[in-house]
Amino acid sequence: MIQPLQMPNLPQSRVRHVAVSDFSELLLSKLSELKIEPIITINSANLDEKINYHTDMLMLNLSKGVILADKSQKDNFVKLLTIGYKYSEFNSQIKSPYPNDSLLNVVFMGDKLICNPKTIDNSIISYAKQADIKIIPVNQGYTKCSVCVLNDNAIITDDESIHTACENFKIDSLLISKGSVKLKGFNYGFIGGCTGLIDKNKLLFNGDINCHKDCNKMLDFLKKHCIKPVIIENQPLCDIGSIIPLTEEI
Repeated sequence: MIQPLQMPNLPQSRVRHVAVSDFSELLLSKLSELKIEPIITINSANLDEKINYHTDMLMLNLSKGVILADKSQKDNFVKLLTIGYKYSEFNSQIKSPYPNDSLLNVVFMGDKLICNPKTIDNSIISYAKQADIKIIPVNQGYTKCSVCVLNDNAIITDDESIHTACENFKIDSLLISKGSVKLKGFNYGFIGGCTGLIDKNKLLFNGDINCHKDCNKMLDFLKKHCIKPVIIENQPLCDIGSIIPLTEEI
């Protein structure tokens, strides 16, 4: 049996469904091997074509069983319903350029929300306050892209403002260098955009962590937090807009 994640981004058992784009055939093959079913993001005509498929731009796991999604994702409604989610269509229009493309680009971690309050939709801030979730303000609008979540108190990031803010809130944060994650059409991508937890102690990478110049630092940090990397061997790390876990085994 499966259930929606009890806490967004933080599975407590084996993940069975993820929201992800179909940009990486190797990743889809890896998901199949892991017996994880993907719910594929639908491209948005309102976003820059280089990122118009990015899940972390178009969908947000807001709380247990609730997804906020851009209007472009309507055709995923039935799929989400069948795995226990309520689909809440997002009223604001997500569109390029920045900051209107980052309205849902936030990170929930248990009782914490990492975000740029100036760029996200006010409804998310309102929800966080009502749910007594601590808001950790950062300068980076593409917050989810930039954060790899390990547990409710540990992250890996390549953004200095996020690293500093999280350390100030006593979150264990590893700051890594930019440039080793690829994103077609840009100089580089982000670590959050190529990762996602697929179990309480397993982190899936779209690519090979060993291709990152800070791989040893990351591997040591993962070991510290008892996280095992699951990789696509000998492939560069590629930002595809995050791997967002949706359901877990009961």
